[in-house]
Amino acid sequence: MEKIAFVAMRFESDPWRDKKYLAISDVLIEAGFKAVRADEIRTSGVSMDEVTHYLQNADLVVVDLSGQSLNVSYELGFCHGIGRNPEGVILLCKEGVDIPFNYAHYRHNMYRDLRHLRTTLRYRLGISTPLTDDQLGYAFSFTDLSRTYGATVAEAVLDSLQAMNFTGRCEYYAGDTLPGLYVVGLAVKGDSRRQKSDDRWWMKLRQLVAKNLDESESTCRLDEILSEYAEVRAFRQQLMPRGVAEFTDGHPKQLLRPAEEDSWFSWAILDRLQHGQE
Repeated sequence: MEKIAFVAMRFESDPWRDKKYLAISDVLIEAGFKAVRADEIRTSGVSMDEVTHYLQNADLVVVDLSGQSLNVSYELGFCHGIGRNPEGVILLCKEGVDIPFNYAHYRHNMYRDLRHLRTTLRYRLGISTPLTDDQLGYAFSFTDLSRTYGATVAEAVLDSLQAMNFTGRCEYYAGDTLPGLYVVGLAVKGDSRRQKSDDRWWMKLRQLVAKNLDESESTCRLDEILSEYAEVRAFRQQLMPRGVAEFTDGHPKQLLRPAEEDSWFSWAILDRLQHGQE
């Protein structure tokens, strides 16, 4: 079921081109939400009734107070008036803007510019920033492909990350680069306080992936000679993005941009998330 995030803010330009709104909505989409603002509501009812419906029922309400708008203040006051759970309301404000005393004591997520806004909102939503093009990942090459090799490889990778108690962001890319050769590009951003994705880490992961495939019923195998380090830039240019997920202690915590990824990796993540909640 699609999650809804209602965005309350004062637009600085054409709402369809407002850079601040686009930055907010991009991060919300990445976190699996559909971003909605008042002028996008497509019903014929009373406008404020529709707005208050979203303020009361949306999975998340994001309020940017930088524009010091009376409408935005009303919408925030409505959230407080109905006793909406504070965890379901994110308050944003640009540094240097005076916050009215009525709600100055609430937790505000301050930002300096659009780049910092994205980082701040990602942090509040519990998701990390994407890896940069020049960061190193690892290209796993697979041969002896079985009929469902995509699913087999995805499960082997997830089992390996679980065995290593991985915590952080994992970007998954894949493609059939040559006949009979399937390549998966993994790019990770681990929790630096607990682990580093150095050479030793990658070699252990590679061994686990190979071991999991050897123990499976599939004929698919890891070709260790053709597997090698590569920049994330190469994955994005030569392979297809097949999913991004956040992990905690080896277990998927959240699938990012779920609406965009129709892949074995994303399906495996969603399956584990579902069974983990049962």
